[in-house]
Amino acid sequence: MLAKTLRSNKVIPNHDLINQAQIGAITVLPYFNVKQDDNSSIDSGTFISKAKSALSYYHDNISNNNTVNALYYIADTIRNSYENCDGGAGQKNNAHFIELVSALSIIDFSFANYDGKTTTHLEFGLSKDSNQVIFEDCGADTQKLLQRPLTQFVLFCKHLKERDDISQPWRIKRKFDQAFFQSQFVKDVKAIQSDYITWLNEMDDNQRRFSPFELSQTDKIFEIVKGKKPKKLITKLSSNYGLYDDFLNGQKVNNASSKEHQLIELFYNATDELVKQKINF
Repeated sequence: MLAKTLRSNKVIPNHDLINQAQIGAITVLPYFNVKQDDNSSIDSGTFISKAKSALSYYHDNISNNNTVNALYYIADTIRNSYENCDGGAGQKNNAHFIELVSALSIIDFSFANYDGKTTTHLEFGLSKDSNQVIFEDCGADTQKLLQRPLTQFVLFCKHLKERDDISQPWRIKRKFDQAFFQSQFVKDVKAIQSDYITWLNEMDDNQRRFSPFELSQTDKIFEIVKGKKPKKLITKLSSNYGLYDDFLNGQKVNNASSKEHQLIELFYNATDELVKQKINF
């Protein structure tokens, strides 16, 4: 196993540092089923028994001898059923909330400090057991990690797709003309944004659903976060995309940087302020 190699191999370069490095691992237990197919080698009915066998092995060979510093566990009892495919292109599942929160274990581990003497075991849980998870159903630490960056990027996606007003001062001042918005850089940004929205839609269409956004919301842009009522800003007369543009117009960016850098910095700063002041988190 990789963990054993990292702990005991004395041949690899810098082995003394690697052997003593902090190591974390995650065990992703069953969170989906596959449809029954008598001609397939995959059977959902065996998932739990196989998971128990794997956990027993990890207990005997990883936890008991403290091979890793932290071992994370995640699973779900609400499971979607997928087509039964033994492999290849057909074995392609939509994005899942379990995969998102599994990735959070990397962030959690990077900020932790373990003494290396015993394996620490960690599980993920929701504050509220919901089939349709929004930010408020997550624990405080998870909300802190997810809600602001995910919301900022959704707002960035929607403005670039739905708003095209060349008369705005933020565009004129930095010469963000039509040619710039048709450049390869902006096309690449929009491609990433399209994949991001697809990712959110796939998690929203799965079981258990991760559905924190009203992605179809266009008229009232700041009502996009489910469970959050936007604040009224008494110092601002404009609303919706007009307010969004006001925040873009009021931002300062490094004018010595490239136009591409200015665009990203501008939207990051504006959406950061909007999320803080208007959506209130």
